[in-house]
Amino acid sequence: TTARFNLDYKLFGKLTLSGLGSFTFTNNKGDSYNGKDTYAAYIDRLYFDTRGNSTRTYGSISQTNANNSSYLLRGQLNYSDVFNDIHRLSVIGGSEIRGEKAESIYEKRYGYDPVTGNSAMPVPPQPGDNSNIKYDELVSYADMVNQLSGQEITENRFASFYGALDYSLWDKYVLNLSFRTDGSNNFGSDEQFNPTWSVGAAWHISDEAFMNALYPVVNRLTLRVATGYTGNISKTVKPNLMMDYLKYFRMVGDESFRMGSIRNAPNPRLRWEKTRDVKVALDFGLWNERIGGLVEMYWRKSVDVVSSEFVPVTTGFSTQSFNTSELQNNGIEGSLRVAAVRSKDFNLNLSANIAWNQNRLTKYNSPNGSLAANTYVDYPIGSIFAGKCEGIDPETGLYAFALRPDVEITKESDLVNADNYYYYLGTANAPITGGFNVSMSYKNFSLSVGGSYSLNAKIVDNIESPVGYSTVSGSRVEAVPTSRNDLYVNHLNVRREVTDRWTPDRRTGVKYPRLIDAYGEKLGFDQNHPYVSAITKGALLENVSYLRIGNITFTYNVSDKHLKKMNLSSLGFHCSMNNFFTITKYSGLDPEVPGATYPVSRSLTVGINVGF
Repeated sequence: TTARFNLDYKLFGKLTLSGLGSFTFTNNKGDSYNGKDTYAAYIDRLYFDTRGNSTRTYGSISQTNANNSSYLLRGQLNYSDVFNDIHRLSVIGGSEIRGEKAESIYEKRYGYDPVTGNSAMPVPPQPGDNSNIKYDELVSYADMVNQLSGQEITENRFASFYGALDYSLWDKYVLNLSFRTDGSNNFGSDEQFNPTWSVGAAWHISDEAFMNALYPVVNRLTLRVATGYTGNISKTVKPNLMMDYLKYFRMVGDESFRMGSIRNAPNPRLRWEKTRDVKVALDFGLWNERIGGLVEMYWRKSVDVVSSEFVPVTTGFSTQSFNTSELQNNGIEGSLRVAAVRSKDFNLNLSANIAWNQNRLTKYNSPNGSLAANTYVDYPIGSIFAGKCEGIDPETGLYAFALRPDVEITKESDLVNADNYYYYLGTANAPITGGFNVSMSYKNFSLSVGGSYSLNAKIVDNIESPVGYSTVSGSRVEAVPTSRNDLYVNHLNVRREVTDRWTPDRRTGVKYPRLIDAYGEKLGFDQNHPYVSAITKGALLENVSYLRIGNITFTYNVSDKHLKKMNLSSLGFHCSMNNFFTITKYSGLDPEVPGATYPVSRSLTVGINVGF
């Protein structure tokens, strides 16, 4: 349900008052039912029926009821006028408040009967020796029951004040100014409001008299420049001491005590994250828009970015969030469209876009004094630091890694030290991305081909195996550098090519390293080779560049002459192919979503459209 109220009132002259008020209420109810004899019910058994060989199953139903409400109140003054037919001026100023509240109740019932809608809660089975159920078992059962239902409430409040001015001269020179300040209940009173501003200008160069000589070669040319500040709220941290209530209670005697945890240290000086933008763009059209495009360069710096820093453990926490980090982004983005052929029967249009983007962390204090989640100053977010793999050593059968050029080896343990092997190997975020589309038509036939591409993104392709040496009991004898060396991983369902492996009788020209039994013979490689995953994962690094033809669509529409004979208003056929072609050297299933465990689906759709 939505209610909306608008007000427009002319005060005097060119000054008007406009208002807006709205309220929205949404209710969502959901039921999810697992039938008693389904596999889903078998997987969803209670904890006491997953022990031993129990196969008892029972139906269950999960029910949710969520209410969401939001409101918005806005008041705005508007002034707009034209002076001497060459000056256009528009000014606005106003304020708004908005809020939202979400309340949800959830419940899960086991032993659900879909006929009556009632449920019979299963109880733990009687002990085999017919003794009484232990008290600890009753406590565990009560904890489980308590977690089957609960309630969540979330509220947010915002207040904003804003103003903007637009001015143009001869509709050729344009100036825009804006200012706003937003307040949020995410921060304390001293940091609630965040003033931001922007200024932009545009110059329609093609309207200048000196451009007449270039018409129609250059029929449109506009230069735009803009700069300003924007704000962002990191919802993952709070300035005040916050307790997260748990879904269970602690029972002491006849009393139940509420349980909770404090996950983050409070910081009353937390504030908005701020971003400064500078953009320059050139918009152009050539030969009466036969060719058109846009080139934009940008520079963006974010300051006061929230990140964690190490604090003395005497505070009760090991880390605390501060507005301390800075991040810089810059890049060039361009788009081009070309009407290559225009004729009565045949048309050919081409369009493409490309973006080169890079980011760099310019300020960051690591909470542990070293690389933290591959985050390092003067390198991009998503950087990959690991060992630089130099192939398989024919003598040992292990991956060999390059030592850093500034390292001096004085003792054997230096060959194991991970710090002597760290290299920057790339970033998980592709620096170059883009897409393209080719469309052509001949009389009543048309064909469209669209795709995308990405260049130079990197990923450590290490899909976790359900088993490995760590799942086997016993005392480990030898370190296993990578999953490709692990005997217990590679006896399972793996790629056929893993048989192309190093053995004492086959030392060169192989793709995979030797197998190692962590509980077998002591080989001693962990005494003079790096074996920690932070380094050895470099052997699993892959480039996930790709070119994908995402969609190919063919259509045919019957001409009007034939439609009249069939007494139809329209008749068309279409055939569409999706994700049929991808060019990549990535060994995984989908380079667009590297690490995915399901392949991208191909689809073929054939259809007919009839209008009577």
